[in-house]
Amino acid sequence: MSQPAASQHIKILKNIGILEENRRGFRVFYTINSDTLIKYRKDVNELFKKAFERCQYDFSCDKCPYNNKCQ
Repeated sequence: MSQPAASQHIKILKNIGILEENRRGFRVFYTINSDTLIKYRKDVNELFKKAFERCQYDFSCDKCPYNNKCQ
């Protein structure tokens, strides 16, 4: 991975609160915010669970109680 690509990934992870920055002189150290990481992990796990689960109403939204608001 190139340095610019790594910098962009770090920027995104900082913006969503997974990485925390700690500056010491000219150096920057990063730590993982485990609480935020756990929250996102739960969200991603739920997303994958729903994404790969077959629709019990055969994708017929008029029969579905969620009515185009899949949960």
